[in-house]
Amino acid sequence: MYGLHQGVHHFSSFDRVQSLPLLLRQAGVRTGIIGKKHVGPEAVYPFDFAYTEENGSVLQVGRNITRMKLLVRKFLQTQDDRPFFLYVAFHDPHRCGHSQPQYGTFCEKFGNGESGMGRIPDWTPQAYGPQDVLVFVRGACRE
Repeated sequence: MYGLHQGVHHFSSFDRVQSLPLLLRQAGVRTGIIGKKHVGPEAVYPFDFAYTEENGSVLQVGRNITRMKLLVRKFLQTQDDRPFFLYVAFHDPHRCGHSQPQYGTFCEKFGNGESGMGRIPDWTPQAYGPQDVLVFVRGACRE
């Protein structure tokens, strides 16, 4: 949704940035975000459905996988005929160990785009068929 090294701007972009959620909204796509948002301003990154660290505990919307699963289900069960974009961003793995060295190995193994990353082996779609869903997985930031 935004470029790296945002700390210098306090995780905010310029007001005129054409962000992904903004462009999708303009195209009639329903948008949602669950988990780590970490970017602003709100007017540049609008989501129709949002559960992030901005409106909930990071332990509930970024690290509690069961809670996040229930929020995904809530989004998918919303009655709406528009196409949708749902962005689910886990706080872990995060930054590959430079701020929390004890998590470095985990992040290196599971957060760097390795084969199998993002795979959900026991996934059974309930709201949509697999042919109706595209899943994009991105590795952890190396910032």
